Amino acid sequence: NRSKAIKEIIKSENPDLIILDDGFQDKRIKKNKNIILINGYRGLGNGLLLPSGPLREIALLALKKTNIIILIGEDHTDFKIKYQNQINKKDLFKGKIVSIENGLNKNFLAFSGIGNNESFFNTLEKNNYNLAKKLSFPDHYQYNKKDIEGILSTAKQNDLIPITTEKDINRISPPLKNQIKYLKIKIEIDNKDGLVNKILEF
Repeated sequence: NRSKAIKEIIKSENPDLIILDDGFQDKRIKKNKNIILINGYRGLGNGLLLPSGPLREIALLALKKTNIIILIGEDHTDFKIKYQNQINKKDLFKGKIVSIENGLNKNFLAFSGIGNNESFFNTLEKNNYNLAKKLSFPDHYQYNKKDIEGILSTAKQNDLIPITTEKDINRISPPLKNQIKYLKIKIEIDNKDGLVNKILEF
């Protein structure tokens, strides 16, 4: 219950700013600004709504109520061209996913259950992780003991290092998670100060 949580936060912390993750479609909350992130590899997919596509809302309507757009990675789907009429008055910022560690050309078994598994695999390969095997699971997948034991067994049989995302590792129970590496990443924004200033404008 975001509304209740916000009231409690204001009461206990009295913050200058509250940032909601995944709150774009929550109409119960009056927001000062809307920020959307666009994955440069996926763009808006086929532009259709769930379940026919990846969108929860019609693109033109969503962009109309957006104040800030952050494009992560190169614009492979020509998002900026397709929606130039909707974003020409918006503040558009570019960013990229950066791996904190290098794979050092070692051989890995990569698996993930996030919204865009291919993006995870691409980030690994760009940072010298040799992916001998890739396993994709549905978004928010809840791993059971049998799943992980199977992954670990396959990795051991093929002399591979198992690796997953930071989100996925937190859905795996110890001690099994202690046998798996996870990719540590950060997002770098080209004009970070400009983005912060835009967010703080009221």
